[in-house]
Amino acid sequence: MRFESNTIGNVEASSEDDILRAFESRESYDIADWPGNVYALLADDGTVLSAVSGSHFKDFALAITDPNGTRQEGSRLMLADEVLEIFIKFRNGDRTWISAETWRERPTGMLQRLLSRVFSGGAR
Repeated sequence: MRFESNTIGNVEASSEDDILRAFESRESYDIADWPGNVYALLADDGTVLSAVSGSHFKDFALAITDPNGTRQEGSRLMLADEVLEIFIKFRNGDRTWISAETWRERPTGMLQRLLSRVFSGGAR
């Protein structure tokens, strides 16, 4: 499973350690604490789990996009620890957390469709 983040870059065959590393160093002010950081896990089936950080490891916006491009956004903002736990579960194939959240379907824009195709290796 591919992991992408502006805090550590892109990792093709990501591990839990890679995901943890992207969220670490919370005791001091560093790039992982800046608002607007992007985190994404791209599953082999084309599903994309993504999050954008708010400030000080809170106010993360979580979204999941299925292989057909249907994007669901979480209805609440999350803490970094919640997002980290979900990313690790998703990476390990556990998707039971999806039904525990409330989601809003959002139309996928042209840019999002293009990025999804590029990141999934299916750019046309």
